[in-house]
Amino acid sequence: MDYHPTIGRGTGRTTEQMKNAATGAFYVWCNRDLNYPKRLAQRLGRSDLRVVFPGWLRVGWRGLALYPGDVVLDHAIQPRQLDEEQQRGIVELHIRGVVP
Repeated sequence: MDYHPTIGRGTGRTTEQMKNAATGAFYVWCNRDLNYPKRLAQRLGRSDLRVVFPGWLRVGWRGLALYPGDVVLDHAIQPRQLDEEQQRGIVELHIRGVVP
């Protein structure tokens, strides 16, 4: 059984985030295993979401000029699990108004 990698069973927060994401948004998952979030997005009818792993925050966001879209950070992402480059990516996205 697939589930969110947080303690205990899922709370539905990822589902809500995906449902509320703008069309074509980048959804930054909390680890490199994208199987669960991609299947969840499909189940929710959100095949438009571009599910990416945290490493995307290092350089992937720079492509937003070519491939515009909102960015949603999964609720389980913890700042301490991100390296300096990834944290800088979040700050840059925030400055640009892409991430609240």
